[in-house]
Amino acid sequence: MSAGPGTGAGSWIARALRTALLLHPRERRLRYGEDLVEATLARVAERRARAGRMAAARYAVRAVLDVAASGVGERFGRETGAPGTRTGGGGPGAPAGPRV
Repeated sequence: MSAGPGTGAGSWIARALRTALLLHPRERRLRYGEDLVEATLARVAERRARAGRMAAARYAVRAVLDVAASGVGERFGRETGAPGTRTGGGGPGAPAGPRV
């Protein structure tokens, strides 16, 4: 799947995501890793088509950082991530979600 330069399976984005996934437990990485990479690459391609290269690059970097942060959180039993992301809370003062 290559929707543009930098978004194929061997792109820097895919390599960075796979590297960030190493922070996640092995079972989770094996079960969800490639689906996450494929979905993220598709969203990067959509963002690039809609808003340009820089917007796509910013989205990709945020996605890689989110995957890395959530992996660290899983390893150490903490929720991490930016407010409004899948792993982050609602921002300062927001009630903490249940620990799983």
